[in-house]
Amino acid sequence: MRQSVSYKEYRKHAIPVSMLSEAVYCEAKVSNKQLLGEIETPILLEGRRLHEHDARKALSKFGPTKKAKVVTLDDAMFVSYANVFQALKERKVIANSEKKKLFISLIPDYGIIGFPDFVNCENGTQPFIEETKTTNRLPSSPWPDNEIQVAAYSLSLEVLGFTPPYAILRYMTRDFSKSECTFKVPITPDLKTRSLEISRKVLSILHGAKPLATTNINKCNPCVYASKCKWSPLRRQEA
Repeated sequence: MRQSVSYKEYRKHAIPVSMLSEAVYCEAKVSNKQLLGEIETPILLEGRRLHEHDARKALSKFGPTKKAKVVTLDDAMFVSYANVFQALKERKVIANSEKKKLFISLIPDYGIIGFPDFVNCENGTQPFIEETKTTNRLPSSPWPDNEIQVAAYSLSLEVLGFTPPYAILRYMTRDFSKSECTFKVPITPDLKTRSLEISRKVLSILHGAKPLATTNINKCNPCVYASKCKWSPLRRQEA
């Protein structure tokens, strides 16, 4: 029974939502992360710093919370549900910081876990996910890997009984201008189905299936694994 499943053990073996996003970008990133671990870059660290700043600001507005005892998977799901329920009642925004997690995205049937930037409950009716991405250039439409990420986060809200109609993706440039653009992403049945299909693909790669690497060199150039990736088209060119 799920109620007896250890949250600690579940988290150890679960698929991070961010890995679904990486698989959409290039499946080889999943294999490389498994083999080499996460590589911290200045861009990654700066993104974390910006998120932490925004999260702490949101948490200060959210107000004081009691530390809950989370032992089982059901404990974790109950805490997330209770926080969303209360946030809807008070029309507030839930945030996750490095040290304080108020909402854990869990899809137990697919072994998925994640920690979204924000769960916006200000409308008082249904929560929706908000994610901020830093980028060198602003896109004209949401990037597919980011859409899959917010779809999976939204599915975890559905597991708890909520029905988020859309998610918000915000892009901000890394230059001094800090230009922004925002997109509303409808959480459609097709998008939800695709996110779960990708989770199954990620699981198969983690169990040894060969990843389908991108053939787009422009994706390889900024990738932190490019120099060590045996599936990279850049390496095939060099050979």
